[in-house]
Formats: sequence, structure tokens, C-alpha cells
Amino acid sequence: REKWGRSIEFLLSCVALSVGFGNVWRFPYTAMENGGGAFLIPYLIVLFLVGRPIYYLEMVMGQFSSRGCVKVFDLAPLMRGVGIAQTLSLVVILGYYAAILAIAVRYFIASFLDPLPWVRCQPQWDGCVDSDFRGHVVNGSGRPSAEFYFDREIMHSYKTLDEGLGRPDWQLALCLLFCWICIAVVLLKGIRSSGKASYFLAIFPYVILLVLLVRTSTLDGAGTGISKLFTPQWEKLLTVKVWYAAVTQCFFSLTISLGAVIVFSSYNNFNNNIYRDAMIISWLDTFTSILSGIVVFGTVGSIAHVTKTKMEDMKLEGPELTFITYPDAIAKFDAAQNVFAVLFFLMFFLLGLGSNTGIVTTIVTAVRDRFPRIANWKVVIGVSLYGFGCGLLYITPGGLLLLKVVDTYGVTLTTL
Repeated sequence: REKWGRSIEFLLSCVALSVGFGNVWRFPYTAMENGGGAFLIPYLIVLFLVGRPIYYLEMVMGQFSSRGCVKVFDLAPLMRGVGIAQTLSLVVILGYYAAILAIAVRYFIASFLDPLPWVRCQPQWDGCVDSDFRGHVVNGSGRPSAEFYFDREIMHSYKTLDEGLGRPDWQLALCLLFCWICIAVVLLKGIRSSGKASYFLAIFPYVILLVLLVRTSTLDGAGTGISKLFTPQWEKLLTVKVWYAAVTQCFFSLTISLGAVIVFSSYNNFNNNIYRDAMIISWLDTFTSILSGIVVFGTVGSIAHVTKTKMEDMKLEGPELTFITYPDAIAKFDAAQNVFAVLFFLMFFLLGLGSNTGIVTTIVTAVRDRFPRIANWKVVIGVSLYGFGCGLLYITPGGLLLLKVVDTYGVTLTTL
């Protein structure tokens, strides 16, 4: 079986897999909705008692057997369905993860335009307020131009699925094609080529994140936003909802119970120190979540300070945070708006690319474990074509509505 070129490549690949969308947009919102600083207590308890042991167990299973997430259950044929279910879950995730990546590429390209296209309102956008406006907007009197840009120019969004999905946007389709070409190129030569790519995919996003952290800390009102993230609401510790949120966030963030960790570990040397790696990755993932939370809530706190609005009234979850709230914040920066827009969406693209390559690797390994005579490049291209086709569903006017349904009922619940 193919092996990682160096043990550090396995570590960095696991970091690139785990540190992704869940850290940037899911953790901050989940923490704020579930008691702020108080949420960190159940989250860390779940991490120590559930998340880390499962992560280590999956590493042990993969490294000991040198098999993927389906073939590893040959040791207990009755449980083979678990591996198949894990692979099917990733097949579902495959489509929308790359679609989100395509939207990030679209924004990355737009970030080079001066002025940024989401800063000012268009004449046809009724009820629009320029995103660089620094005054107070009365509730219900208008929406920022960044929101109109995302809804009208990027997604052409429908309000409900009753209107159907619509046709894919051709510009997003080209961005989606670019994303899948990148993923295929990284994986065409197998695990060794993806291991080399992990040096860049795992490390460079942290450089950008630290730059954004420094910039965020200098914004007026950032301290208020950050305090919202860490101020505990102790009464919420007694609610089941908070503990459920902690479990789902831990599983989602570490990418456990999806088979990817088993697959990555299966390419290790038999004597690799996976206990050390499990400790490093789980702590680094938690650190990244908190660091992302500081950047996001510092930025959102600055918007609240400038516009005299409440943070609770802003869109802080999922695609809205990445493609509406943060671009709206960048529009209010005093200088270097294009620079920070480029950095943010480049970071987001790299985080997503790392996670996507891990997902595809898991599916490719499951197929090749079952059909070892099929060349790696054929499976990679086949999975990429499938992913591109599925991704087209999510870049339609009804795509984001479909994404939320699939994410809630097709991924989160099945993982638990």
C-alpha cells in the first residue's frame, strides 16, 4: 500500500482536513447561540471524553489495518455497513462543499476590482444601503449592499424551494470547474502528491488568519465583539441544546465518524506515533476555532459599533457570515479594502480545498480498496466529474436552500 512521503505530511494533511468551514463559520455562531464562554466548557468536555478518543480510535483502526473506512470493517463484517454509510455521507457532502468553494473563488476574483463590487448599491436594489455607510440604520429600513450583491448578483436567490432550483449561474459553474480541476491535480498521483500539497494547504491559511487577527484587533468596537464570544451565560449550561450543540460541533470540526481519519491513517507506517498526532491535531483544531471566533466576532463587533446595531441582529451563520457579514465589514475598513478581501477569500479557499481533497481521498480509497485494479487517476477523474455535476445543483437560485436541508438532515444527523 502507498505510504506518506514523511510523517509530517500525514499530520499536515489531517490538519488541512479538520480545519475548514466548520472552524470559520460554524464555531463562532454556535458558541454565541449557546452561552458564549459557557459553551467552551461543554465543548472541551466533549472534546476530551468523546471527540479525542474517537479520533484516536479511528487513527488506530486505519494505521493497524492499512485499509480504508469500508475495508477496515472486514474485522467485523456485521459492522461493514458503518463504513459504507460513512462513505455515502461523504458522497453527499462532496457536492455542496465544492459549491461553497466556487462561491469563494467568485468573491476572490471580485476582490481585485476597485471599488469592491459589493460596497455600493445598484439602482435596481430597492431598500439598499451602501455597505460603506457608517451611520445607524433603523431596523427594517434597509439591507446592506453586500447582502444584495450576494443574493442578486452571485446566487440570484429564490426565497423558497417552491420555486424550484433554477439554472446554475455560468460564472459560478466556471469557478466550480476550476475548483475540481485543482482537487483532481492534487490527487492524480495519489497520496504522495496530496501530502506535498498539504504543506501549503495547512500552513498558509494560518499566516492569513494571523494577519486578519492583527487587523481585527485594531478596529473600533472589536473588544466588545470578542467579549460576546467569551462572556459566559451560565444558565445555558443546564440545557440539553447546549450539550447537543457541543457534540455536533466537535464531530463536525474534527471530521470524525466520516471515515476520512481512518483513510489518512491507513497510509501511515505501522509504527507511527499516532497518539502524539491525535493530541496535536485536536488541540490545533480547537485553537483554530477559537482564533477564528476572535477574528469573526471582533469584526462583527466593529460593524455593530459603527452602525449602532446589535450583534444578535446580524447574520452570523453559514454562507451568510462568509459572503455577507464579512464583506460588509471589509467595506467599512478605512484602507486596504481590496487587500483584506483578497486575503480573506484566499484563506477561505485554501481551507475548503484542504477539506475537499480529504473528502475525495476517502471516497477514492474506498473504491480502490474494493476494485484495486482500477488506476488511481481514473477514480479521481470519475469522482471529480460526479462532484462537479452534483455541485451544479448548489449554485442555482435555490441552491442555498437545498444546501441547508442537506446539511441538516443528510450530514449532521447521520454523523451523530
